[in-house]
Amino acid sequence: MNESTFKEFYNRTYRPLRSYICRVCKNPSEADDIVQESYLRILQRPLETNDQAEMKTTIYTIATRINIDRWKRKKTMEK
Repeated sequence: MNESTFKEFYNRTYRPLRSYICRVCKNPSEADDIVQESYLRILQRPLETNDQAEMKTTIYTIATRINIDRWKRKKTMEK
């Protein structure tokens, strides 16, 4: 993904993604970390498409999985 494609994608998806993660994890600071990590992962992983809908699905999937992993770690630490 080139820089201009990423910037466009980021500008279009950042606010709704952050809003979604804030609602799910109920912690704005943690949501910021999850969103940042999600965009880093999407940059590190070569995508096979430039289809915007597919890219949006991918970033939401990544963010959701990161959130689930964090939740599982918290639950394990509480035991």
